[in-house]
Amino acid sequence: MRLFQALSTLALLLSSGTVVNTLAEPTECPTDPSLKGFTTITDLNQWMSKVWYFINSGGFYPSPYFFSLCPNTVYDDTFIFPVLNDTWIICGALGSSDDNCLIQTSDTQIVILPHDYTSEGALAPPLEHVNFLGLTMRKSTDVSVGAYGATTAWAFFKDCHWVDNLGRFAIHILPPSSSGTTVALEKGNTRRNLQESSSMLVQLVDCSFESNKQTHSTIVNNGGTLLISDVVFKNNENAWANILTYDDKYTHIENTLFEETTNYFTIIAIQGTLHLENVNFIANTNSETVVHIIDQSHLVAENCLFSGNNNSIGPGLIDDQSILFLSEGNSGSNNSGFGCEGFLLIDEGEECDVKGECPASCCLFEDTTCDVQTSKPSTSNTPTVSPSSSPIASVSPTDSTKSPTVVQIISPTESTKSPTVVQNNIISEIEGKDLGTSAAGSLSLSHSNPLLSGVISGIIGFALFY
Repeated sequence: MRLFQALSTLALLLSSGTVVNTLAEPTECPTDPSLKGFTTITDLNQWMSKVWYFINSGGFYPSPYFFSLCPNTVYDDTFIFPVLNDTWIICGALGSSDDNCLIQTSDTQIVILPHDYTSEGALAPPLEHVNFLGLTMRKSTDVSVGAYGATTAWAFFKDCHWVDNLGRFAIHILPPSSSGTTVALEKGNTRRNLQESSSMLVQLVDCSFESNKQTHSTIVNNGGTLLISDVVFKNNENAWANILTYDDKYTHIENTLFEETTNYFTIIAIQGTLHLENVNFIANTNSETVVHIIDQSHLVAENCLFSGNNNSIGPGLIDDQSILFLSEGNSGSNNSGFGCEGFLLIDEGEECDVKGECPASCCLFEDTTCDVQTSKPSTSNTPTVSPSSSPIASVSPTDSTKSPTVVQIISPTESTKSPTVVQNNIISEIEGKDLGTSAAGSLSLSHSNPLLSGVISGIIGFALFY
């Protein structure tokens, strides 16, 4: 409720502002007088709103729109609400987390919504691309980032970090048509009549999630595209998972570490396509499995390491409705469970029982003959499987010194450059990295595929609606 009351206030600001011919500059940062930026999120939101109104009133204000947060500053007044397409919200002059811009709003910290949420009667260019560089999110008690933008929207996070958050989700990706609804999803209802559009794209590069305690999951991707590269998940506690991807178009995770997290599953895919590449799973504690693939989902796993994970079932499970699309170059050892150092392929019509029954065949990590290689895996609409008990088993993880394969990304370091040159460097570096991963080849940025319809209970019901 507080979120949408605040949005109403911003909408009023946008719709009732006065036309101005010039725009005042942001103020000098007390912590760095050479930089003009913002010391409160309220000031940032008001400034972005003024620019939005100025453009809609016929003024010219060239993009991209750079907004600097002042270094060594704690922001705890409200959430960040971007309204301008091609917005860059950066920490300090260079967008580096070393400058310590701490976002500590107790409830929601960043909200991304379609442009038509801003005001009635006046429409800005659609908010399709927003960037966050160098921010640290702490102490959220609900949803740190609400990614509820339009189907075509893309949010990019680089060198951003989530630490000591206690809410439901660190990142919640949800279709815009359902982000404000209070309708409960109950068994027997279909989703198609409740939400008609798919979710936005969220991309994370050089980020981390550490020491968070989420009452649901660290990241929930409901119906969107999620790209993760060079990210660390460490010492998180989740009621369900570090990543829960449901009804998604595509989730791709590469060069990433999951270490010493406690969950029901480290990752679970439900009616989605999950691609893991050079991912290390080290000493995680799971009530069931590290990677759980169910309900017409598809898994691609390449060059992944599973080591010392404590599970009741094993490192990987693929139910009888899902497909092991590709398993290549993976390895594992010292993982507890039913004794399969690989992926359990559940027999048709069967389910695993955490009490000890698991009618399945074992596809060992080194076995490359039990996957199915097809160019376009099919999907279906009827989910049937949900977790069988409450989290979480209390098992102490073992120590490990393994670290993930890391792709070096060059970051700007020359503080003496003029702001325009520095900003151009930031853009060129990001654009050089943004969709240059192996995920890009098969990714459509139109986000036009309709959501699958279906019903699922348990963990999903809580994650579908804000």
